[in-house]
Amino acid sequence: MKQFLWQKIWSRLLLWSHVISIVGFYLWLWIRTAPAKNCQTKVLPPSSNNILANTTDPFISIIVPARNEERNIHRCVDSLLTQDYGNYEVIVVDDGSTDETRCILTKL
Repeated sequence: MKQFLWQKIWSRLLLWSHVISIVGFYLWLWIRTAPAKNCQTKVLPPSSNNILANTTDPFISIIVPARNEERNIHRCVDSLLTQDYGNYEVIVVDDGSTDETRCILTKL
């Protein structure tokens, strides 16, 4: 009876020490990778001078590969289309998406 009780105690002690060590590791990892307070992103005011297509600027092609990106593609392409550099094109390559990526790109 005493041996069964010790086996039960040791197994539970081993289990809980493992659980506590894993929680501690992820807590340490979260604290270590958290950004500092002074590293927060700042929203810049819109540029007062509108830079449109300048003929001296080189032409740039931005190629975006997309496959099943319905959650992110609208925000990504929208941010690329609102750049202040004027002489560029955005090419989105849809590699056979099975979700609504193609429809979202068609609307854009």
